Amino acid sequence: MSVSLKYAIDQLRTQARCDLQRFYTPNYFLGKDYSLIADFNLTWPLLQAPATNQLTSREIAAATALKDFSVYEIRYQKIWKDTKLVKDTAKKDCVELSESENREIYALLEIFYCSALSYTRAIGAPSLIKAFEQAAPKVQMSSATKIAPSTIRDWSFV
Repeated sequence: MSVSLKYAIDQLRTQARCDLQRFYTPNYFLGKDYSLIADFNLTWPLLQAPATNQLTSREIAAATALKDFSVYEIRYQKIWKDTKLVKDTAKKDCVELSESENREIYALLEIFYCSALSYTRAIGAPSLIKAFEQAAPKVQMSSATKIAPSTIRDWSFV
């Protein structure tokens, strides 16, 4: 993660917390400024019932971005911690993740970038938008195979 992206994430977390400040007490983050669990515990209940909590679209975007970042970071740290615990002691420098772990991390990161980009567009922060657009993974699209409608016999799945 580059320095500018880390700065952008810190700015996003700060702004999201400001947008959500009506949902927590002033001392909620006291002593846990960088706590991912505190971010998750704040946002998860809000997103479970956005209508009941009377969230605005900006607050929903803020809570989603904050939650997605928390989920990504918590899971990323857990995967790497577990990988380091079970690695072969003969290969001290060689730690590899399984393909499924790599996919999970990549998917969570992509989810976070999408929600972060959505939130930065909602708040209208050009520098943050640029940082997350540049950092977002580029998806490779391939041409889809076309199926003639007459070749499908059962349309019950539609």
